[in-house]
Amino acid sequence: MIRCLRWSWLLAVFLVVCPAQADDVFALYRQIQATIDAWHPEDGLDLLEKLRSSAPDAPETHMASARLAFELGRYDDAAEEMGRFIELIGDTSRYGELAELYRETARRTRGMQTYRSDRFLIHFQPGLDEIIAPFAAETLERQLDALQQDLGYTIPKAALPIRVEIYPKVLDFVAVSTLTEKEVETSGTVALCKFNRLMIVSPRRMARGYKWRDTLGHELVHFVVSRMTRNRAPLWLHEGVAKFEERRWRSERIGDLHPIQESILAEARRKDTWVPFNQMMPSLAKLDSGWKTSLAFAEVTLLVRQLVVDGGMPRLRAAIEAFSESPEAGYRFLGVSTLDQLWQQFLARVAGETFNPVPGYRFIPPSVAEDPDLAEPEPVEQREGRKYVRLGDLLRREGHWSAALTEYTKAVDAIGHKPAPVGLRIAEALITGARYPQAEQELLELLVRDPDRATAHWLLGKIALLRGDAATALQRYETAFAIAPFHREVLAGLVEAAEAAGDREQLKRYRKALERFDELNS
Repeated sequence: MIRCLRWSWLLAVFLVVCPAQADDVFALYRQIQATIDAWHPEDGLDLLEKLRSSAPDAPETHMASARLAFELGRYDDAAEEMGRFIELIGDTSRYGELAELYRETARRTRGMQTYRSDRFLIHFQPGLDEIIAPFAAETLERQLDALQQDLGYTIPKAALPIRVEIYPKVLDFVAVSTLTEKEVETSGTVALCKFNRLMIVSPRRMARGYKWRDTLGHELVHFVVSRMTRNRAPLWLHEGVAKFEERRWRSERIGDLHPIQESILAEARRKDTWVPFNQMMPSLAKLDSGWKTSLAFAEVTLLVRQLVVDGGMPRLRAAIEAFSESPEAGYRFLGVSTLDQLWQQFLARVAGETFNPVPGYRFIPPSVAEDPDLAEPEPVEQREGRKYVRLGDLLRREGHWSAALTEYTKAVDAIGHKPAPVGLRIAEALITGARYPQAEQELLELLVRDPDRATAHWLLGKIALLRGDAATALQRYETAFAIAPFHREVLAGLVEAAEAAGDREQLKRYRKALERFDELNS
């Protein structure tokens, strides 16, 4: 395919340059393409000028111009140059999808506003996403500092600022990502590092939000590893390092398996149902179930963790550097010859791992539904308990919190376990009755099973404030904000907690965010 494509382009080149120059033109194009493939597109700019000087009308020149413009965020230019390229070669079928991607990206990003930090340029459509842009930049700046320390690689100034795009709708993200809507819905994919940039879906477009700050940290790891290895790292290493390091922006402690990951791995081992490394390609987002995606992430996180346990961060850095030379060098460094051998080695080692699964853990499929209001009770899906929940809600609204607790307990008995929406209702009823220790225990138990419930963190913040513990309240509200930032209850809690804690800097930031939120919703 590539070879045939080369000759079709050269035919056009022969029409505008002498035969002796044709190979030079194509060689320049290949060099430019190599800089893009290696995630160093800035290195292609001087080469492009040479190409334009020697063959301004050659198809290769327009294709190279289109590709570089796209990688550097000049989407209208990319679409225009791609159009010229297609006109010259007279073949719309072969490049139609690529041309459509360029046009759609230009259309979906048109009108975006920007927020600039030292090393990042955050793009977002006018509206609520403006509120999180400064916090996104803060997350990324911290993460990049941490990654430079952990991985020993510094992004050169010529590659800065790093482009980040926040898409207001899932369909916008799908249109620019090369993923399908079904793949996004099945896997729960909300972010991507591709085409020399980071792309995420606004957290207000996911049911209950999502850990958007950790997700930005995750995608930045991909960006750094891609540049560090010139895009030679295998998928399992990419995803393993990204998952291992994604929380580094907020913590010195990294690499511990989350109890949910331990639960998933324990179940996979019990059932002997795995996602082999060779089935993860070309992307975890393309696996056919949310369970498989979660299991694959747990597997590669465990593998990278094992590398670090064996030799610390120097061993992980050395592994990444070995793969930057070649796949053979990378696998040789790990003591195997092939990916299949690495998989067998992993299975042998995982057989002896000790996992501590969460009691009563149930896998929660990802959702890309609209984020509900934290102040509104979440619907209970299980039919068996709905009548008790409805009665409990009615009693709680009337101030009869003790009677409401009785009905919620009946719902748990009818369902056979305690779904998060019921647990949250129980906690809120306990808070209403000033039974704070019991409410706190209820919420902490819920978070072990379902750690990304912003409502639980928000309620824990309320309890801490009611107890006069402003520092803990601020921490809990910040955790809720890092999951579901577009809720007035969370922003108001941050302001109240920062003021109570005497943290003037944070108070200024959160008050500004709350005021802007109110302006945008007025």
